[in-house]
Amino acid sequence: MSGVTRADEGRTLLAVDLALEPAPALPRAEAAEVTSGVELCGEQLQLFTECILERQSDDFCQEPLLLFALCKERRDAALRARVKEYDRVHRTEPALLSREALEFERALQREQQKQLHRESLGSVHLARRLQDLRERIKALSGGADEPTEPSVPG
Repeated sequence: MSGVTRADEGRTLLAVDLALEPAPALPRAEAAEVTSGVELCGEQLQLFTECILERQSDDFCQEPLLLFALCKERRDAALRARVKEYDRVHRTEPALLSREALEFERALQREQQKQLHRESLGSVHLARRLQDLRERIKALSGGADEPTEPSVPG
């Protein structure tokens, strides 16, 4: 897990690091069967949550955060193994998983498109601001008296 590595390297571990490593997807029908007997890290999460509520910062909650991160890493590995075993024992149809994977792929593509749109809008705004600043500098330096036509990158 990248978050645990960050703490091991002497850098501050952040709660968001754990969010970047989502828990494995469980079979919809029998999640309880898959999670049975697996430490779900409720106690570690509670200790970390209490620390954050009390101290208001990940910086001051490194020990409970690291304990939760380590527990989560073990839990997720165990759950992934149990999901694979569940699929084998219950003969999960690959076509069913393929449809689900396709749904996730489409959702990921939509999110990527949204992100690209946000980035392109941001770059247009930054380019225009840069152009405005250059025109102001030019005008202050005794350059052109007339404003130039904007050229917005496409």
